[in-house]
Amino acid sequence: MAFTNIINQSIAIIKLYCPNLLEFISEKEFGEFIRKSINHTSQNGGGTTNNNFLVTFFRLVGEHSTNESEITRTEFKYFNYVLGKFLKLGKNKAFKDLLIGVIFNFEQSSFKNILGEIGAGLTLSTIFKLNKYEKSLSNGKSVDFEFIDNSNNIILVEVLNIEFDSKRYHNPQLFQKFICGRLQQKFNDKTLNLDDTEKAKLYIFPVLHGFTIEIIRENADFLNNLYKREFKEIGFNSCMPRVFINIQGTYFDFFTTKQISNHELQ
Repeated sequence: MAFTNIINQSIAIIKLYCPNLLEFISEKEFGEFIRKSINHTSQNGGGTTNNNFLVTFFRLVGEHSTNESEITRTEFKYFNYVLGKFLKLGKNKAFKDLLIGVIFNFEQSSFKNILGEIGAGLTLSTIFKLNKYEKSLSNGKSVDFEFIDNSNNIILVEVLNIEFDSKRYHNPQLFQKFICGRLQQKFNDKTLNLDDTEKAKLYIFPVLHGFTIEIIRENADFLNNLYKREFKEIGFNSCMPRVFINIQGTYFDFFTTKQISNHELQ
């Protein structure tokens, strides 16, 4: 009976803060997530070793109970907003596969990484057709998304969440070297043993965390023009970077570096 109550209370909280999630997965599937999460935490001393969707959901439950903070609730409200945008595009099976994958992945390191992956998927789904989540490559590796453009060309996308400690920022030269190094490393890993025709289809989608508005504006020209340069020139293909910003714990959104550098975010 207690177990059933926990599931019912959890579903009620999701209905309150993220009702659009239940447009893609059923209450039964979410109940299964709660059941598996309880088993997982009981096997890990009552907790979990990773800051994943599970931990963030527990944090949401805590905020709901104490009403002492809005931080996690704003993240879930953004999650709900993104899911609502996806609903307008239709209930895509590939997107449901993505949701099931990230929610049940108790090894995922960060809920913000999940939001980054979903945010990137939404951004590109407004331009291209989302064809597949977790696309296998001929070299045995896989990337996050396969899209198809209006000319039936295949576009492969791998989301790269980049964490940065703004206190360690020194100058634009070192910053640009850091960003390019991370993009190059990810691109090389995914394209190992692929020919140039296959490499040309793959784009890394950078999602930046921990970057201040001032750092982004100082490096605006570099960040805003990354997507214009091809791998034959710089060693990788990149989408325009996106940035998660939580404003005073009450507003959370996914901004392009161009929006920030153009002072659209004050």
